[in-house]
Amino acid sequence: MAIGLNIITGVLKIINFAHGDLIMLGMYISFWTSVILGLNPLIVLPSVFIIIALFGVLTYLGIFSPVLRSTDLEQLLSTVGLGLLLQGMAQTLWQSDYRLLRFDIQPLRIGDLFISPLMLTVFSISLTSSIVLYLFLMRTRTGIKIRAVAQDSVMASLLGINKRKIHLITTMIGFGLAGLAGGLIILIFPAYPTAGLQYGLMAWIIMVIGGLGSVLGAFLGGIIIGIVEVAFATFYNVELARVIAFTLFIMVIALKPTGLLGGRARV
Repeated sequence: MAIGLNIITGVLKIINFAHGDLIMLGMYISFWTSVILGLNPLIVLPSVFIIIALFGVLTYLGIFSPVLRSTDLEQLLSTVGLGLLLQGMAQTLWQSDYRLLRFDIQPLRIGDLFISPLMLTVFSISLTSSIVLYLFLMRTRTGIKIRAVAQDSVMASLLGINKRKIHLITTMIGFGLAGLAGGLIILIFPAYPTAGLQYGLMAWIIMVIGGLGSVLGAFLGGIIIGIVEVAFATFYNVELARVIAFTLFIMVIALKPTGLLGGRARV
């Protein structure tokens, strides 16, 4: 969730408040594709990535590109409007019913430890996707150009890098990752039109804690929030887990506004 949001923020410098609704859209696409075609939800994940990435092309050309040089307020309003549009579309097409893909899988037992194969699969795919993106950014020519635009867009343009093309590719990657996150989340949690609000908010918290524009920071922030939430939800209650997560968020803003890794590198 957070890496897709972070790469767009780091490169385009745009505030995308519709990111959570893209995750919600990915959840629905994965659900209906699996139900209608009778496919394993894990098999349709690449399709979900591609569909939302292509939607990113339309969003960039129709919304992001026109407001890139506008004020932060105009960018915010345009992305909020996109989020409301996606929520309304989901409400119209699929109503407010909860949709969930159910799996009856016996947990793996190692001594007194029980491990959910489904959760393990989701974690493995998330980790693999993060590693692939990191290698793409570090080892490929396109990835290096993305990092260059993120660090200094003016200098990158002077060196002959097509900034508009890089922005478009970055939007596709960020949107695709949001769709992929939705395809994984639907395996555990239900989809409904406003589901993106909580996921988008959590992605923002993770991004701020890890550092704006840092992929490694988003990964680290996700690990920290995940461990904290699960630990407190397991031994205390879910409400306290959210309180602790927001407390960490406030502490980072107060003590290190750039985030844990935000000051070291962009993307």
